[in-house]
Amino acid sequence: MTVDEKLKEGVAIELDIALTEEIIFSTFSSVTQDISGIETARYTGRKRHIDNPISAVIVSKGVFVSKIICFFPKKFLSEVVLSMSRGQKLSAEDWEAYVKEYVNIFIGRTISKINNELGVASRFIIPVIMHGEYHESGYKVYDLSLDIPITTKYGILRIHAGYDEPARAFAATAAGPIGK
Repeated sequence: MTVDEKLKEGVAIELDIALTEEIIFSTFSSVTQDISGIETARYTGRKRHIDNPISAVIVSKGVFVSKIICFFPKKFLSEVVLSMSRGQKLSAEDWEAYVKEYVNIFIGRTISKINNELGVASRFIIPVIMHGEYHESGYKVYDLSLDIPITTKYGILRIHAGYDEPARAFAATAAGPIGK
């Protein structure tokens, strides 16, 4: 049975938390290493505080409905941007544009891997970057969520993802707008 047939028949397409976490972590590590040479590892310690945080928020739509929130220490992003810009002096606006591009590359590859795993397509919006730790109010509750703490020589960072079960998200997408 093809993926389209499974979705039309309501057969669950599974993307378990362990696989999603591995896709996110391995893609993040690979992109970070390729762009900046910074090594990453899973963080198993107790400290969860992120020094001078910068948050990136990304929402995907389609079959993989999700919100991914990255909490980076500014020192880490400064090193990534330094590598990407080849050491150029940047305005605050240009610095943020490099951060968005870095997150865009990481999330783009992550969503592509998830799409390939599911055999379907989803898209994501341009990352929103904010100084400080992002806090939601009145947020959507997702079927599944995970939190991935990561360590680098520039500090601890976290990637949080909330997502709906793909088959349920497909059913909501296929139903179309309310009243149609």
